[in-house]
Amino acid sequence: MHIIKAKICGHQIIKNSGWFEFSPHLTIFSGPCGSGKTPLFRILQSINPHPLQQLDNPFANFPDYFFTKGYKRKINPRKKTAALAIFEGNNEIRGKLAEIEPILIETDKIEVGRRLDWSRWISFVEIASSPRWSEIADAVAGLNHSIADQSVASALKTQFHHLTHLAATDRIKGKTMHLLGNWLTAIQPHLTEKEIDLFNKTLHSVYRCQRIQTAKEVVSTRLPSFLYLTPKLLLNSPLSVSRLLAQQQHPPSTINGSSDYCLAHQLIDHDSSIPPERITHFLEALNEKVQGLSPAPTARVTHTLDGDTLTFYQKSTRGRKLPLSQAGSSWRWLVTICLFLQASLQNTTPEPILLLDEPEKGLNHASLQEFKRLIYRLSRQTTIIWATGSSRNLQTADRDTVRLLIPGTPETGTTIRPLLEATELDKLLENSN
Repeated sequence: MHIIKAKICGHQIIKNSGWFEFSPHLTIFSGPCGSGKTPLFRILQSINPHPLQQLDNPFANFPDYFFTKGYKRKINPRKKTAALAIFEGNNEIRGKLAEIEPILIETDKIEVGRRLDWSRWISFVEIASSPRWSEIADAVAGLNHSIADQSVASALKTQFHHLTHLAATDRIKGKTMHLLGNWLTAIQPHLTEKEIDLFNKTLHSVYRCQRIQTAKEVVSTRLPSFLYLTPKLLLNSPLSVSRLLAQQQHPPSTINGSSDYCLAHQLIDHDSSIPPERITHFLEALNEKVQGLSPAPTARVTHTLDGDTLTFYQKSTRGRKLPLSQAGSSWRWLVTICLFLQASLQNTTPEPILLLDEPEKGLNHASLQEFKRLIYRLSRQTTIIWATGSSRNLQTADRDTVRLLIPGTPETGTTIRPLLEATELDKLLENSN
């Protein structure tokens, strides 16, 4: 599945973004400081966070009240959706879902939302999760009339009477679904053979909600996660082995420790130790991914383990070794991204969507050009969403991939839109010089 568009509602900076679309491979969000780039990414991440990233609360700056028609009303976190996105499934997923519920063959669009209370909902675009009473009322009445043994009809009269008091727009789900399903099961032996086909169709319609729920559970396992990365999360070295062991037991309280936590998750064995062979196997897989994303043969990651100190190095093709903390930022970006991608493979989760929040910070001109080449190469394999505060980073970008964050008034908040005309980007570049 890949993301098509999203919408953010209720943040103090991004009050109502409206729907904004994503390019198939790389989308660049550009806006000045304070326009809401980081809140946008953190809220997007909440839709389906990477399993090895501990979240800070991205909804902390959402208001507790809203004003309407001159009245102040409290927001119910259980009902307020803060972020929602629409994903498109491929034919394989659509076929899998259609095996569960045939009606799902009619859509490949899946909407996912996150409420303020952290609950998540999933729906299939243009497909109702349950039928309305009006869709099956005539069939139910016909089946009741067809019961051959009137003593049975009389015994089930109370149940049938409750069903006939449903409103035409009532959904067949929850208690109503089970009541109607039990009633149908009870009358089945007392129907004539010619009513069995109608009975089967009605019973199948009644339990649609149950099958749709199963389909949603399948979707949740195939939904790509959002991996949020900033320069602060670049993998560092040296590392304390005892600290990694402790971190594996107690995940970091903020997202800033997620890189070390991801590393610990891959290195620590079942007996809560880090055996040397485990590090070796980890580095073999990591280097294979690093080499696969590099446009040409590049440096490799090596290590030393000295007591409690684990140090990773960049080993160049000429044999020169540098501690990871002293290596070039663009190469550290490559290693850190590969670290999380490797973790995704181990967890058998779909490849994540990368949210890169101003990764250009700290990169000199040469490193930035190298980093751009990495990103364009990686975007062929996985979806990348890049936030930048510098319009210079857009000089070589396809203009169709650029989305602008336009600050508004305190009442309207930031709006998000694509470039409306080619000259708009030229003006942005001119103003940044």
